[in-house]
Amino acid sequence: GSTEAKVDPELASFVEDFLADARAFGVGEGHWHEVSSVGFADLGDLSLAGMCYTKSRKVEIASVHWPYQGPCVRRALLYHELGHCVLDLEHSEVKEDLMFHQLPDEASCVREFEAARRRFFEGVKFQAGPLVLPGERP
Repeated sequence: GSTEAKVDPELASFVEDFLADARAFGVGEGHWHEVSSVGFADLGDLSLAGMCYTKSRKVEIASVHWPYQGPCVRRALLYHELGHCVLDLEHSEVKEDLMFHQLPDEASCVREFEAARRRFFEGVKFQAGPLVLPGERP
């Protein structure tokens, strides 16, 4: 059975947006059913904004930075960590991508988010759908 992920109420709307987008872009919900929790934590390293622990599929957001982050950066941060934990995405080398290893500033985020979101989900399209044996048609 699927365990319902425990999501901090302050992060719930971002997670709901992500899952709604994933469905709308045809990606489905990926490994969402395996996610153990999405919440705030002290990550012990001030350079970190968030973490996905891939084994437990646990997302932790740095509580120290959150109060100072704008709404777009908050959304980008959640999409990034859920990209790792839910869609198994790796980091991107492209600065404007949501999977780039560094968060944008708020102004860049607002400017780039829509295009970045489209690339983000279109990049995982191939993960959706059934896996079939050689010679079979899906």
